[in-house]
Amino acid sequence: MGHDRDQKKRVNLGCGTQIYTSGINADIRPLQGVNLVCDATHLPFKDNSLELILASDIIEHFSRHEYLGVLNEWNRSLQPGGELHIKTPNLQTLAFQYMQHFLNGEELSRRIFGNQGNPYDFHKNLFTPLTLKRSLIKAGFIKISIIEVLRSPDETNMQASARTRTE
Repeated sequence: MGHDRDQKKRVNLGCGTQIYTSGINADIRPLQGVNLVCDATHLPFKDNSLELILASDIIEHFSRHEYLGVLNEWNRSLQPGGELHIKTPNLQTLAFQYMQHFLNGEELSRRIFGNQGNPYDFHKNLFTPLTLKRSLIKAGFIKISIIEVLRSPDETNMQASARTRTE
């Protein structure tokens, strides 16, 4: 019984079709496998209630006027010492790959602006490792680690992990 309760403290936010067998798969669209339909700007969780938020390919869908509020909302929902894992396009890597001819203009445009296959699949913002780290700090996160891929022709995302304060 306690195991099920612990699984509910982990959220795969903005999951789309990337469904995991444990935890809560949350998306703004009622897709198959999504067990919580919600808006990532106003999560339906109590303060300090989540252990982990996995936010893969979602933060770039919020404008430069929205994303800091979104990060603050995620921080609010995480318990002290809770973890946030983000995967998002790395603007530096995209620029490098385009200049090195790893990406053509059409693919660069898709990766910058999103697939645009539905009303929620538009990118409104991009980050460099430095701007993402600064944003996480502004939202109150600590122990920030960013893994960036600068020269791989197959990967243009960076991954970040951060924790909430324990005090």
